[in-house]
Amino acid sequence: PFDRPLLLAYRQWLLYRASDKVLIGLSPIGYFKNYPVIRNVNDRSRPSSNEFRFSAYTEFLQPFSDNLFAVCRLWGEYRIFEQSPRQVLRMRFRTGLRYNANQNISVQLLNEVFSNIGNFNAFQSFDHNRVYVQFTYAPHQIFRIEAAYILAYRLPRNATQVYPESNIVLNTAIILGNSRQKRHQDI
Repeated sequence: PFDRPLLLAYRQWLLYRASDKVLIGLSPIGYFKNYPVIRNVNDRSRPSSNEFRFSAYTEFLQPFSDNLFAVCRLWGEYRIFEQSPRQVLRMRFRTGLRYNANQNISVQLLNEVFSNIGNFNAFQSFDHNRVYVQFTYAPHQIFRIEAAYILAYRLPRNATQVYPESNIVLNTAIILGNSRQKRHQDI
């Protein structure tokens, strides 16, 4: 299952904490190389699709206790594909729970729905749905590692069948700027 790449991405984020409960994120540019999902032998020879993304989100945290939070993130992405004249505005809606085990470790259970906005019929506006568990380890205030298992139900463009897909994700982050004062809410 690990012999083929699925995605290569580079994205920068600018984050602003408006309050203890609100985080605003802006990615002025992101580059993604999406490899085809292999369902049969012929899919191995299909080329990757390359895209640029401009993204912004607002995340809301609602604490239930010192360590347990409800998470809600509203996200918009403008996607430009290199090999195609199509451009897509995609909206994302993420909800879930986050438990901070300590200052350095958190676990999240999340559900995220992706919808395309624009010149799509109602059936094609659904892009995919992700259900995942994510572990975050922040050993230092300027470095973070995220590992996740994602179960996605994806509707490829021009398809009529939703396909399940399992992904293992590893993200690393280097945080530049001021040190975080409320670290327990940032991980």
